[in-house]
Amino acid sequence: MGFGSWVREKWNNIKSWFSEREERRRNRLREQYYRYERQKMEELSSIYNYRNNAFSSIDNEYREAEQEQKRQLIERRKEINKSIYNNIAEMVQEQIDDNDELIKEIHEILGEIKNVSKVQQNTYIRAKSIERLRDDIYETMAKLNAYKYYLKNYKKRRLDYVYDKSGEIAEMFEFKLPENSLYDGKLIYIKKCLLNSNGTLKINESMDTKYSCKDLEAINDFDENADVAVMSTKGESYTYELSCTKGLFKSMAIYQPRVGIEAVVDRYENRNIILKYYNLELCLQKKNLSNPRKIPPRGAQIRVYPYRYKSNLSTIPEVTEKVEHSLNSINIGTIPLIIPNNKITEFLSFIKKNNLEETDLEWKISPYDENALILDKELKFQLGNQFVFKVLMDNKNDNQNYLRYDEILDNKHLIKAEDIFIDLDMNFKIYPEKAFLDSMELQEKFEDFILFINNEFSEQKNIRESIEGVAYYNKWAEITNKLIEYLYKGKPLKCDILSIDILERKDYKSGLTVFKAELDNADEILKILDAHYDNRATEYFIECDKNRYVVEFSKDASFIYIYGEFKMEYLESCSYKLNVHPKAFPYPEIMQKNALNVFREGRLANGKLKTFLLDGTKIEYSYNGDTVEKFFDKDIEKNKAQKEAVLNAIGEKNIFMIQGPPGTGKTKVIKEIIKQHLYKYPYDKILMVSQANIAVDNVLKGLVEGEESLIDKENIIRCGTDKYNKNDAPDCIKPILFETKKSEYIKAVKETKFLNKEKEDDRLEWLNILEDPNEASLVGECILKNNQLIGATCVGLEKKKLGLNELIFDLVIIDEAGKTLPGEILIPINRAKKVILVGDHKQLPPVVNPALYDDDKCDTKEILEDDEKDDFLNESFFKRLYESCPDSNKVMLNIQFRMPTSIGTMISKLFYKEEKLLNGNGTENKEPIIFDKNLNIVDMSKIKSYRERKDINSGPYNEKECMVVNELIKYIRSRGYNDRIVVITPYKNQKRHLNEIKEKNNLKKVEINTIDAFQGDEEKIIIYCTTRAYTQTDYFSYASRLNVALSRAQNEVVIIGSLKYFESYGEDSNLYKIGKYIKNEGKILEYHNNLFEDEDNYEKTIFL
Repeated sequence: MGFGSWVREKWNNIKSWFSEREERRRNRLREQYYRYERQKMEELSSIYNYRNNAFSSIDNEYREAEQEQKRQLIERRKEINKSIYNNIAEMVQEQIDDNDELIKEIHEILGEIKNVSKVQQNTYIRAKSIERLRDDIYETMAKLNAYKYYLKNYKKRRLDYVYDKSGEIAEMFEFKLPENSLYDGKLIYIKKCLLNSNGTLKINESMDTKYSCKDLEAINDFDENADVAVMSTKGESYTYELSCTKGLFKSMAIYQPRVGIEAVVDRYENRNIILKYYNLELCLQKKNLSNPRKIPPRGAQIRVYPYRYKSNLSTIPEVTEKVEHSLNSINIGTIPLIIPNNKITEFLSFIKKNNLEETDLEWKISPYDENALILDKELKFQLGNQFVFKVLMDNKNDNQNYLRYDEILDNKHLIKAEDIFIDLDMNFKIYPEKAFLDSMELQEKFEDFILFINNEFSEQKNIRESIEGVAYYNKWAEITNKLIEYLYKGKPLKCDILSIDILERKDYKSGLTVFKAELDNADEILKILDAHYDNRATEYFIECDKNRYVVEFSKDASFIYIYGEFKMEYLESCSYKLNVHPKAFPYPEIMQKNALNVFREGRLANGKLKTFLLDGTKIEYSYNGDTVEKFFDKDIEKNKAQKEAVLNAIGEKNIFMIQGPPGTGKTKVIKEIIKQHLYKYPYDKILMVSQANIAVDNVLKGLVEGEESLIDKENIIRCGTDKYNKNDAPDCIKPILFETKKSEYIKAVKETKFLNKEKEDDRLEWLNILEDPNEASLVGECILKNNQLIGATCVGLEKKKLGLNELIFDLVIIDEAGKTLPGEILIPINRAKKVILVGDHKQLPPVVNPALYDDDKCDTKEILEDDEKDDFLNESFFKRLYESCPDSNKVMLNIQFRMPTSIGTMISKLFYKEEKLLNGNGTENKEPIIFDKNLNIVDMSKIKSYRERKDINSGPYNEKECMVVNELIKYIRSRGYNDRIVVITPYKNQKRHLNEIKEKNNLKKVEINTIDAFQGDEEKIIIYCTTRAYTQTDYFSYASRLNVALSRAQNEVVIIGSLKYFESYGEDSNLYKIGKYIKNEGKILEYHNNLFEDEDNYEKTIFL
């Protein structure tokens, strides 16, 4: 049986309350009870006759005899009624056992729903519908728990007590929770005059329950005879607290969600505003303000509407100022329903019989057949979990559409959690068939309704069918969780334990056992703590036998305190040395995890993007009507691919992809798209993101410094890392830096003074918020909202609390998209109405944290098979989507203008075989600057000292190569070339050694970097160090890295490497093909060892 059928079967059983066993149990009990009643009447008659005899004598002996008669009678009753008592007691226990079984099954259902919600990709509406279903089940479980308590209470206080005292049988127990019983989250109505701070509620004739009510002040203005809504919350030993405030809130949320309540701003917490409604706290996210640019001050009274809450209000309810967002389900209003004349009596009779004329239950709607090509032709309409019927879509001759009732369905058709369905708040207006045919009423609203459900059903169906896409994002979510778990562990402090004791008292805050361990290396640890950590603010922990224990240091670090059931024998196994980890906060990875969760739940600014990203084949061109009236960059109009990219990107409504190989003018195209968009929509908000600072800056510089600017630089803001802001930001970008604008804004707020006291108080309060580090996200959000064009790197967005999650952008452009991880790229995509992805999957893939390749650090075996790990982690999001995307929504820029023809042709043949990268005008005229050819290799095959070495725990390096680079740069300078020279190496360790040579020899205007760091940049002369000469490595099998390394040059590439090593990879390898191509089209420079023998004839003695 599938999960859905299992849920349906169990859920129907829970909802019906009575099983067949319960019915048989009840009939058997009734028969026994009737026999008992007859016997009881006979006994009472006997007692009556005996008492009449007793009245004739006042003899003490006769009285004692009467008491003895009673005692004997009670014993006889017990004996006679024993079987009835046992039967009832047994039935009570059976009810409790069945109840426990249902509770257990509900826990299983909730677990399955949790797993489905965690793993299954959803649209936003579907996610909200499942949330409502989960709340319904939680409320049912609360009822079952209350019923279990009722049964136990009945047995102890009624059945057992009455039998022990009189031998009689108490009244029968209820086979469902008595109507007046309380449970956690129950909404009830009580007259104000009957409600007290402490009181008793009568459940039935023989049982009651005690309650307390601590917020009676909330109903001071109510009339004494008014029915007041209160909500019950379970306390200890099934005592209950009644809350007027929670009752008023929940009553409003269920019955009048669009009326709202008045609440007072109490405080600010991160991106949330905490409100007070009497003593009930409410959470208002800043994105749910009616005007998100205006934050209400503390003490302000605002009207809010319910947004998200649990049925028992166990967590702070979320509210919104936007009335249109105030329902968990969508409010449709009234929809016409045609009922054929021969079926209207059947339909209305069923409604009346089941008391469904007036109900607060909401409608669930799903396709009758999910496999049908058109999902809205046959529908199921379900009211709560009680009533489901089939409806057909029909139309008149004039194409007027309407719904036609078909038949009532049985319970096997009830909508299940995994079905395609939505929750709607709506009403039907019923028409007899003939009457409606003469009416045009409600037709326009009905057409909107059909369009809405058809779009939602289609999106849900597409998501369900995107099995591979769902698995892809789920795997990345699990992998990111694993990585976060690992990154929480900061660099360990190695503590030598001298002695350890258990403190007599447990920790008063947590109740945990506390161990006090004396450190043997306290001075050493204290120095580390003082230098790197805030001892009071930083959290520490140790890991022992897969368990974590919180650790605290004493002020002088002479002791550590370990909290929890720590096993002291562990110290022996680790030689009394403990690794104490500071708890790190991997903010970038947490941001990625949040973005993946937002995507899974369907909370995107544009819901269609989720369908497209799950399965690129579902992408379709949706023309928005926009055209290009004129090109701001006239060169683009002459380039067919660039022109096509701009035209299609501007005209597409949802998503467009641009592949930009090296030197094809990606930046020109991006700038043109931004200008065209601003020309059409001068007030739209745009986000420009890239992996590389230089890519972002090149776009912004063109807009800030351009002659024909369509946006004031006051409306442009650049978000960067602290390192970028201090060291790397160009002068023209510094005035638009986030930090610059923030400082200017705070300065303006400080200098502005108001004579009006209320305004001045608000200013001072806002100034405190601006200077509070805990409010960084709120401040960032406000600053970003006051700028129209935002530029940032992915790292910058991840590391800074900018409040980006609260913004929605009309256009998001993501450059270098091929280098972004799924979690990174979803951060901006989730906030986009329209997204343009620009990248090249033939260049560098995303940079993956090395810990993911080490199962000792991040065990991903349950997520990825060993043989799929490398391919999965190295395949870019962009590549996966681009290759499945239809041609209508993508274009490749296929003419390069950067590299000389000889280099460009090699790049095309090796890395763009099918697509074919063409050389643009002028590339054939790019003359070499130093050597005779544009493409050169210094062949080190004959130099024995040219070989790689490795440091312990570090990558390879090559000392001889460093020496050659030094001499080569000197030679280039000797030829009169004084511009920047770029040296690229595959390895960080070699980069470190090269930088040491650079400093030692005072080499000026030389940039040394890894391949990964230099993508997106270019230079006239590029020196590429291969470093290795002996050991083969998979590194050189990655075509993308070689592509980037060799395509940075505007004029000349000089490779340092061994052709013999290149050839060792075999004829099919790219290294072999590069060596062969250079032999035919470039120049081989032989290297000799007599470096310093003939400096006047430098070229002949060094590079021949």
